[in-house]
Amino acid sequence: MNIRKRPAIWLARLIDLLLTYVETGTRFTNSFGDINENFYSSLESALGEMVDLFRTPVGRPFYARFQDRLRKLQRAASGIGWGYSDVVLETLGQLEADAETWTEGEDSDCRWRGSRCWATIFRSSS
Repeated sequence: MNIRKRPAIWLARLIDLLLTYVETGTRFTNSFGDINENFYSSLESALGEMVDLFRTPVGRPFYARFQDRLRKLQRAASGIGWGYSDVVLETLGQLEADAETWTEGEDSDCRWRGSRCWATIFRSSS
């Protein structure tokens, strides 16, 4: 594997791992009922970390790839206690609003990383 491909692939896998963790915790709550505040704080921290990764120039191209799962998470989190649903809805709503300002042509990383954009490299290696 080319060294240029690794950072983007690792970032996409980390985003996937964090999202899977939050999805699983949300599913667990919906199946078995409310847990405690520490449980939701942990999920919120992972969600925040994931959103921060999407906001990086390298992470932005991956937003579209995960958008359906993020919307499903918003629906699944609705009504969960300890303020968790509010945090999920607000955090992902703000991410979606931010993503609308990202344009296809703004990928400055694509210019300094070579002729192919990170998202293109990721798609071609999967």
